[in-house]
Amino acid sequence: MIAAVALVVAALAFVQDGGRAATARLQDDAIEAKAPPTPPTLREVGQGVLERSRSDGFAAVREDVARFVDDVIAANVYESPPDIVLGDVLDALLEQQITLAAALQDHELMTSTAVALALVGSGERGVARLEAAVAMHDATFACVLAAGHVRSARDDANGALELYERASALRPDSSLPWHDRGATLGRLGRFPQALEAFDAALRIDPTNAGAQFNRAIVLEKLDRAGDAEQAYRTLASGDTPYAPRAALNLGTILVRRGDREGARTAYERCVELDPDSASGRHNLGALLVELGEDAAAKPHLERAATLRPNDPRPLALLGQIADDAGDVETAERHLRAALRCDPRFQSARYRLAQLLRRSGRAEAAKEFEDAS
Repeated sequence: MIAAVALVVAALAFVQDGGRAATARLQDDAIEAKAPPTPPTLREVGQGVLERSRSDGFAAVREDVARFVDDVIAANVYESPPDIVLGDVLDALLEQQITLAAALQDHELMTSTAVALALVGSGERGVARLEAAVAMHDATFACVLAAGHVRSARDDANGALELYERASALRPDSSLPWHDRGATLGRLGRFPQALEAFDAALRIDPTNAGAQFNRAIVLEKLDRAGDAEQAYRTLASGDTPYAPRAALNLGTILVRRGDREGARTAYERCVELDPDSASGRHNLGALLVELGEDAAAKPHLERAATLRPNDPRPLALLGQIADDAGDVETAERHLRAALRCDPRFQSARYRLAQLLRRSGRAEAAKEFEDAS
């Protein structure tokens, strides 16, 4: 919590009297600025939302609940010992969602609430509540799907697949259980079955961008690069949240095929859609270095290094650019930074050793040659 500091403001007045010089004096009644109110804690926000959900009904505060749950997850506050108050609040909100699921059909919020419970040290409570709900014969579609997500997150793939099949029976018109089944099968390496599941999802809803994207990944795994490329192209040209990642994956396929200019266009599309894509920035920067366009590569690599500070790759490339330009000091700084991220990063070790030797520091260079 950032405490606000109150400032006492003193005004300096200048008074002119006829032709005489102005006289400065300190204002006697200094004005004291009031500190802004302290923002409520997560506990206070959660308790307030829970109270309003009980008085006004869950549907009336659903968006506030979603914001609160997102804030808990964003805070990444795993408590040891568990935060009992936050756990109680989240558990009560999950109970309300399960009770009202037939109307809300909000499996995503249920899943997020269970994740938030885990982050505050009460993960078993969310699991137990969802498992109890799906044990009932009248379990709703949202409960079953959310419980499937939680089982999948806990590496119970077979249990998740059972619930996705059950969700499909409850809602044959929904593509979501088929998509989630495909994702689980893909993680298991059962790619032909995953492809069948994604195809089933798209027969129900051809606009399901998640199924389109994950289907393209499975096509790559099945060595159908041409089909995957076309799928990524279609997604990259659209405006769904998957477009940046589709452009990124398209660029990687084109690099492997030797189409550097096509890959460049794809990576540029990625960073146009998502300027904070660390992978997009790095891949574009690395490709531009390969194409001999160091000046164009540099800002992308600098951004990638900022977005992903523990990644040695953009730092090593920045060191290479500086070294090739004769800027020994900057090159050494970047290369050493890359090695702080990964002391065994081979390209940075080799480049730094060569730089040190060229600058007359042969003994220092041996540290990076001997262990390489």
